[in-house]
Amino acid sequence: MRFIDDIIEEWAENVINKIKENLDSTGTTASGKTKDSLELVMTDNGFQIVGRQYFRSVEEGRPSGGIPYNMTEIIRKWMTDKGIENQFGKTESEKRSAAYLIGQFIKNNGTKLYREGGREDIYTDVITEELPILFEEIEGRVLETIIEELK
Repeated sequence: MRFIDDIIEEWAENVINKIKENLDSTGTTASGKTKDSLELVMTDNGFQIVGRQYFRSVEEGRPSGGIPYNMTEIIRKWMTDKGIENQFGKTESEKRSAAYLIGQFIKNNGTKLYREGGREDIYTDVITEELPILFEEIEGRVLETIIEELK
C-alpha cells in the first residue's frame, strides 16, 4: 500500500525535524554532522530513522573505555565547533593539551552525560509522542480504504 509509505515518509520528516530542533535547542549541535546525518531508510520489513554511528550518544553519552586513536583531534575540533576553544588556553599547544586531558578523562570515566544517566529529550521523547500519531494516521487511512472497497 503506497499510501502507507507516504504517511511514514511524512511522519518521519516531521520527527527528524523535531529531533534536529532538539539538538539545536539543547546546545548539543557542534559541527552539525550528527544533525545532518539523520534520514529515513525504508526496507521491505518497515523503516528506520538512522543517523551517524554514534548518534545514540547524544542521549546516552559515552561510557568509559577505549577511545579512538585521534580523540585529541576530535575534541580539539569540537572545541572550535562549539566556539569554546579560548576557554582552554591561548596557544594551540595549550588547547591540544586540554583536548588530550579531556580525552583521557572520558576514557577513564565516560562523558558527564553518561555518568549522569543520560537524557531523553533529543529523540526518545519525540518518538514516544509521535509514534501514536503515526499509528492513528495509518489506521484511519486503512479503514477509509476498506470502506471504499466495500462500496
